[in-house]
Amino acid sequence: MERHRLERAAAEKARVEAAAVTAKLEATALAEAAKRENDRTVEVATVRSLRQNLELQSRPWRDARARRTKGVDWTPTHKPIFISYAPTQDATYDELAFCQKMVETLNEIRTPPIGGETIGERVACAWLDANELGTLVTSTDERALARLEACESCAGVICVVSAAYLDSEQCALERDVVRCRRTPVKGGGDAHEVPVVVVVIQGGAEGGAEGAVKGVLVPEGLLGVGDADPIEIPLVDAHDPIVAATTAVRALESLRERSGQLRECLGGATHPGFEPATRTLNTATLTAGRAPDERDVKAWMDANDGSWYVYFILILRLWQLD
Repeated sequence: MERHRLERAAAEKARVEAAAVTAKLEATALAEAAKRENDRTVEVATVRSLRQNLELQSRPWRDARARRTKGVDWTPTHKPIFISYAPTQDATYDELAFCQKMVETLNEIRTPPIGGETIGERVACAWLDANELGTLVTSTDERALARLEACESCAGVICVVSAAYLDSEQCALERDVVRCRRTPVKGGGDAHEVPVVVVVIQGGAEGGAEGAVKGVLVPEGLLGVGDADPIEIPLVDAHDPIVAATTAVRALESLRERSGQLRECLGGATHPGFEPATRTLNTATLTAGRAPDERDVKAWMDANDGSWYVYFILILRLWQLD
């Protein structure tokens, strides 16, 4: 009798413990489901707010364009890779020259040669406002809207993050566009595949790479799941066209790996100097190996309401070092 009583007691204890475990698991599952639903609600509200802000910011630009074009339809230029950089007066000569050289390199990529050709067809794949709009378009709303539309339609983004980038309202809007596009549909977004490569121009005007001050941080949320780690470039190296060209090819291959749309768009197009086996760039093949024309960058700075003074300070420092 005692043995049966002990067995029943043990079975009852086991049942109670199992019930407690089950209840705990169910409570945890309910809590996790509630958290997911709350996160989704917050995400939906955030994306809705971002969309409303984008509409609010861009409406005056669209109205101004409509007045200028007098009802003529405006067709923005679409290219697969969008370059997001700081279009502000704080942007330095070196970071703008870096952007220009990256785009020159990206626009040197070619399709595989066919039919006995020795070289394939050139593919212009990068969108940079200085190239697409020229430097004569100084209307800030026109440039801002064109940039926004290019960001909305691209297959991949290269962000050149600097101190000026972090202070730029235009760049903040472009980050919002990317977030809205990448957010899943259930979160209120478009569920687009938009990989991002971040190139950080770190401060530190003296001391080379070893003396660079790492004070520029990547904005929260800019890099998504699967995006590569940021590429850090010391400011003193940003003027080097080889550094810019190598960074451009590295960014292109990173974007291509994570974007089916980009792979479909570019096909097998790549830079003639890119060696897939070693994933390196043969810099001897660069046709854009020289630095950008100073006059072009100056005109670009002027179009962005920038200052040529920063460049003179840099030249003065280099002269003093000599």
